[in-house]
Amino acid sequence: MKIIHSFKNRKAEKMVEQDTSFLLTNKKGGYCYLSGKPESRYQGVFFNKDFRMYKVIDNIKTGGEVEELANNFSEVRRKKGNLTETFFMPYGFNSLVYELDKESDAEIVLDIRESYSSPEFGRIYDIYEEDGRIIVKYRQEGEFECFLIISGHKSYEQICKWIKQEHELDRKRNSPPFEKHVFSALKVKCSKLVFSFSFNKEEAVKENKQVYEDTAKLKIVQAKQIEHLFNRNESQLKKIKDKEAQIAYLCALNSLNNLFVETSGHEGVFAGLPWFFQFWARDEAVCIKALSKIASINKIILRAISNINNNLSRYQKGEMISADFPGWIIKRIHELDKKMLNEEEVRRVFEKLDDGLSFNGAKQTWMDTIDRIGARIEINALKLAIIESSKKQELEDRFRFKVMEAFWNGSYLMDGSSDSAIRPNIFIAAYIYPELLKREEWVDCFKKVLPRLTVGWGGIITIDKESPLFHSEHTGEDSKSYHNGDSWFWINNLSAISLYRVDKKNFKTQIKKIIKSSVTEILWKGAIGCHSELSSASELKSEGCISQAWSAAMFIELIDELDDGFFKFLLLPLKSRFCMAYSFF
Repeated sequence: MKIIHSFKNRKAEKMVEQDTSFLLTNKKGGYCYLSGKPESRYQGVFFNKDFRMYKVIDNIKTGGEVEELANNFSEVRRKKGNLTETFFMPYGFNSLVYELDKESDAEIVLDIRESYSSPEFGRIYDIYEEDGRIIVKYRQEGEFECFLIISGHKSYEQICKWIKQEHELDRKRNSPPFEKHVFSALKVKCSKLVFSFSFNKEEAVKENKQVYEDTAKLKIVQAKQIEHLFNRNESQLKKIKDKEAQIAYLCALNSLNNLFVETSGHEGVFAGLPWFFQFWARDEAVCIKALSKIASINKIILRAISNINNNLSRYQKGEMISADFPGWIIKRIHELDKKMLNEEEVRRVFEKLDDGLSFNGAKQTWMDTIDRIGARIEINALKLAIIESSKKQELEDRFRFKVMEAFWNGSYLMDGSSDSAIRPNIFIAAYIYPELLKREEWVDCFKKVLPRLTVGWGGIITIDKESPLFHSEHTGEDSKSYHNGDSWFWINNLSAISLYRVDKKNFKTQIKKIIKSSVTEILWKGAIGCHSELSSASELKSEGCISQAWSAAMFIELIDELDDGFFKFLLLPLKSRFCMAYSFF
């Protein structure tokens, strides 16, 4: 398959062996995520209503294999033999525009349901035509009723047949059910179709009519919005000498922008798609610095401040507790020089500061599939950042001494005050509070841990590969590998920033390997143009959530951090001796 990324005069293309997918969003919470053939129950066209995600379309089937996939940022084009498909999701509408370069038959396969639900019974489709539009009325017995409006068909015939769909990606992820019945609804002759979804028939019809008539105008407006986003970052783009890194930077900006949504009267960043369609306090706080290059972040910050718990170590909403959220959000506000630090909630946090170590409960850190109970290095580095923001110098000095006493073993920073495990949270501590160690100590620390945490393709893994807990392959929803082996792209990019700040010359090859692996993953793997959640340690893959907000955000930060000289270094080939030294095998 040939993959193309193109916007204005910037272009990158490459032939790849694996089947790849694409992801579009409407910035209203909905998305279109498709590959050559359905591989997951989370693929298809989805729309969001009141923070509840509804799958609507499973697939739009035409003959032939995908030979070319082109990301034009505002739309995606697929080539199958002599037929070219174009997919477009207009911002602010619960609609999808599907176009063909010539009239052809398309099979419309539906799978209307809530995203996390897999009902097999009580699913009723009623299909009829009204005023030249196809109306699909769907009822899930005892739950909800909704409408899908389809316009643009030349002719159609109803199929109305249930078919069994195998989901190989879900099987690989250990995410049952691995097969599901979907509804082959229609065979349509068309060159352009517009699909619109709502729980109200009249609203869906009205929107469908508008989108169909104004498609060309909506495409121009959307392309201009994306161009404006890129123009705001033009000075940075000019510094990037490597063409692929430049396109990947555009993709990361666009991907993070697509995850910034306004739904149900709230603005925020989805943690990721296709299944993390929520606003998560920690993830938003991590993303804020990069997000400030894209959108207004004031509402997110105000919402975050209002959710800071009196216990500075915790943020709680429902049953979710995040020990690191308060530190991240105060760190971000301080970085962006926002006067919001004077808000009453933040002042109360400052008043409660003391020089005692912060202890978190089970599964309260970002590594939330493992307990990590006790005093953890990144949580206490975050507390140091809060104290630094409070300008309580004597307290900061006392507490820094206590943290050193608890975590520094003379060689590296331990993951816990009573846990000598080597984990990448060391790099978070360096990023958050670099004053914890002297520069020479950071260099020695990183030199000690890198051989234990680095794999051949450049990734930083979540635990020492010599640990009995280590897993080289991603285990999916069976979370054994999640924080015990998998390599997270947000941590990779953050680690590269920490290495760069400490000694960009000493660690330049490792930094370059991280950048190259992130660029490769964004451009040529997974959902093209998106930065996924993680990869197996064994080799570079796109795994986990296929578009993760903090992966894109930390890549943007990493590229922003580099100077002109380092961009020139990116153009040079990697040294083979390094690959040998840090090979996983």
